[in-house]
Amino acid sequence: IINKIEKETIKRVKEVKQYIDPSLTWSQAIAAVPDSVYAVCREAHLRARENDVILMPYSMVLPLILYMYRLHLQYAMSLDMENLQNHLISISKNLNEMETILENQIARGSTMISNAYSTYKQIISKIKSSLTELQIKPPEDYNPPATLPQERAPKKKLEKPK
Repeated sequence: IINKIEKETIKRVKEVKQYIDPSLTWSQAIAAVPDSVYAVCREAHLRARENDVILMPYSMVLPLILYMYRLHLQYAMSLDMENLQNHLISISKNLNEMETILENQIARGSTMISNAYSTYKQIISKIKSSLTELQIKPPEDYNPPATLPQERAPKKKLEKPK
């Protein structure tokens, strides 16, 4: 009866093997059998291994699936962490580039504008000083005329001799 059980188990292993498609599924499959069948099989374990099938008793299927699910969650999380790490590196590079632009271009431009402002203030001050010096200060006893120069009678033009 044990040989008959082994032959039937090997048939099941071959049947399960047909469901393996590495492009769509995991490269191995699980064939679950009753605990009593699992305990008497010897040859079936070897054939299962050769066919990339994991032979296991019913009592171990749930713990294995839960473990694989947990492993998947852990692996999926590490992909997200890798993605996060890549974005953090990108942000760091962009911040460094922005800092370089601030220091080399904007700060330099700001300094140039500040220097130009100071230079212009000096030039304007010199011009104002020159204008002040050029202004004729009236004597203290000087009384300005009642009419402005534009309101006076027009001057006659001198004609050139012909």
